[in-house]
Amino acid sequence: MSVFVQASAGPPPPKAAEPDIVRRSSNYHPCVWGDHFLAYNTPDHATPDEDTVQKIEVLKAEVKKMLLEAASQAQQQLKLIDDIQRLGLAYHFEAEIEAALKCMNDMYHELCGGTNMNDLHFVALCFRLLRQQGYNVSSDEKNSSISYI
Repeated sequence: MSVFVQASAGPPPPKAAEPDIVRRSSNYHPCVWGDHFLAYNTPDHATPDEDTVQKIEVLKAEVKKMLLEAASQAQQQLKLIDDIQRLGLAYHFEAEIEAALKCMNDMYHELCGGTNMNDLHFVALCFRLLRQQGYNVSSDEKNSSISYI
């Protein structure tokens, strides 16, 4: 089987005329802020000064102290851990949070399975934080601990 291709030196065949596309255009007013915030780059904020670093370390120590002091009150400790995680600061306190949640996991049945524990918020918070940390917590515990009215 052979194929013959013939090329012509003449002009290309005429194309069908394409209609001009008319696009709507809005006349938005220029931004009152200008381009100032588009190119906002401040190298002086890249590295904090000594005073700021010291303040950060003092605040970290204060939060660690709060976590350790709240160890005797499970509800307060879980609320504090939840707040720290929601603020996006949990990476500073990974060891303390891990130790607290390990202790919570060990005492989960006493904390959330007791007959006197009727606080749905506490049980749900404990369940969620332990599950997020990777602990295998039974979801059945919350059903047996809450008394429905």
